[in-house]
Amino acid sequence: MKSSYETVIHCSLEKVFLTVADLVRWPEFLPHYRYNRYLEKGPAGGLVRMSCYRLGYPLSWVARYTIDLAKRRLTFKHEKGALHATQGMDIVWQFREDGENGVRVKVTYDFTPRIGGVLLARLVLGDLFVHSLAEKTLTALKRKMETRLTTAEAIALPAPKKVPEFVRGRRIRRRLSARSRGPV
Repeated sequence: MKSSYETVIHCSLEKVFLTVADLVRWPEFLPHYRYNRYLEKGPAGGLVRMSCYRLGYPLSWVARYTIDLAKRRLTFKHEKGALHATQGMDIVWQFREDGENGVRVKVTYDFTPRIGGVLLARLVLGDLFVHSLAEKTLTALKRKMETRLTTAEAIALPAPKKVPEFVRGRRIRRRLSARSRGPV
């Protein structure tokens, strides 16, 4: 099962590609990411542990990461994940010039789970995991690449708001319990 997301970013191809290829720096401009850490590093990628928040809960996974400079392509192959739900997922980032508009960035997810079949694939590739994270990632990347701040403006920006765990959990429970009650 596949799903794709794309956006056009008004910036140079080289700058966008190099920014995305630098995984360790993602949490600096992707507020939903907690960290990206190399477990093994090679000249064209390596094994990375990545972590982000989804619905206020931390998720993490391990992926084999490959950088293809010639094709301007980044690939991820999920090797481990929370409850092995995303194990085997392939993600490809493609970058190409889009005329005078800038750079077209396309992210494609391909996932066929070993257990759970089509239902699990739909849940993971749908609203539960991929859709929300892909949208947030491309939106934040576009904002970072198209915003040109002076050093003073960047320093003056407020720090990302960090909500304590217990508050996040309460908010989610409230939201879930409101849904389960149904219409009044």
